[in-house]
Amino acid sequence: MNYSDRWTDRKLILLEKKLKETYEEAISGMHSDLETFLERYEKQKKKFEQQLAEGKITQEKYDEWLQRQAGNKEYLHGMADSLTRDLNNRNKIAASMIRGHMREVFVQNANYAEFSIERFVGFNTSFNMYNVWTVDRLIRKKPNLLPKVQVDDRKDHAWNSPKLRNAITQGILKGEGIPKIAKRLEEIFGMNQKASVRNARTATTAAQNGGRLETYYEADEMGIHVKKMWMANVDTRTRHSHRLLDGQVKELHQDFDLQMSNKKIKYPGDPTAPAEEIWNCRCRVVGILRGDDFDASDLSKRYSRIPKSIGYEDWKKMKSAEVEDEEAS
Repeated sequence: MNYSDRWTDRKLILLEKKLKETYEEAISGMHSDLETFLERYEKQKKKFEQQLAEGKITQEKYDEWLQRQAGNKEYLHGMADSLTRDLNNRNKIAASMIRGHMREVFVQNANYAEFSIERFVGFNTSFNMYNVWTVDRLIRKKPNLLPKVQVDDRKDHAWNSPKLRNAITQGILKGEGIPKIAKRLEEIFGMNQKASVRNARTATTAAQNGGRLETYYEADEMGIHVKKMWMANVDTRTRHSHRLLDGQVKELHQDFDLQMSNKKIKYPGDPTAPAEEIWNCRCRVVGILRGDDFDASDLSKRYSRIPKSIGYEDWKKMKSAEVEDEEAS
C-alpha cells in the first residue's frame, strides 16, 4: 500500500466520522421534535396507565384510546412528514460532503500517479498538477467520470416517510413512550446513515481509481506505455468476482473481464459498471510500467531529468514552482 492509498483510507475514515456526526445531530433534533409533537400524548398516556393500574378503566378502554391516537392520521402524518424533511436535509448535507470528498480523492490520486510515473521514468514531463477545478472541467467533458451522488427529493421522501409514519403508529398502538418510539425512529435514521457511508465508500473507490486512470491516459499520450492491473483487497468481504479479477492485467484502454457475468468494468468503482460490482468495492487499479516500454532517449530530448530519489512533497513543490514561473512569465 503506497502513500496515496494510506492518504485515501485516512480521508475516508474522517468522512465517515463526519457523516456519523451529521446523523447524530439529526437524531438529537428528532428526539427534541418528538417530545414537542407527543407531549400531550405522553401526558394522557401516563394518566390512562395510572387509571388502568387503579382499576378505574379496563384494558379494552385503554386499547381503544391508543387506537384513537394512532388513528389520528392527519396529526401523525404531519409529524412524520416534518421528521422526513429534516432527515432528507441531512441526506443532502451528506451527499454534498461526499461530492467534495470525491474531488479531493481524485486530485490526490491523479497527482500521486503523476509523481510515480515521473520518478520511474526519471524525467520531469509536461504533467500539470490536478486541482478541484481541473476535476470540474473534466466532469463537464466526461459526465460519467465520477458517481452522481445526489438526493432525489421525491424518492427520498417516498422511502423515508412511510417508514417514519409506521414506526410512530406502531409505537403508539403498543402504548410505547417517547423513548421507545424515538428508538424506532433512530433505526430509520441509521439506515440513511448506512446508505450514506456506503455511498461514501463507493464514491471513494471510484475517485481513487478514476484519478489514477486519467493520469495513465495522459502518460499514454506522451508515449509512456502504462498497463493497468486490478488489485483486490482480499479478505472475507471480497466479492468472488473481484477475487477472480485480482492480478488481471489489461492494456490501458481495455476493460477488465467480469468472468462470472461476461460483463466488463473499466476499473474498481467504475460508475458505468453494474451496481452490484461497485457498491462498497475496496479494490484498486495499479499502473504497470517497464523500462523498455518507452524510449528514454526520446524523453530526454523533450524533458529535463529529475532525481529518482525525489519525494512526493518535494515533487509537489517543484511542480507548483513551475506553475508560478509560467504565470509570472
